[in-house]
Amino acid sequence: MEANNKKIKIRWNDARFYHDGVTPSLLPQMETTGIVLEDTKEFFILIDSITINIKTMEKHPEKSPKYYYIPKGMVEATEYL
Repeated sequence: MEANNKKIKIRWNDARFYHDGVTPSLLPQMETTGIVLEDTKEFFILIDSITINIKTMEKHPEKSPKYYYIPKGMVEATEYL
């Protein structure tokens, strides 16, 4: 599917690390909206994107990166806008 240069909204589970035997109970759910630069079998690369934590509604990270890489194994849902 040719999705490059289309606007997309992606809902995905963020990564989280654990230490000292403590496993997090929930992964943070994120929502990223941006322009698809590349859509492969394994990942999306977005530009002009904004990501928010769905629970806290806080922007993540505070400064938007030039490129945002989201592995498809972390994706819950996508919607082309």
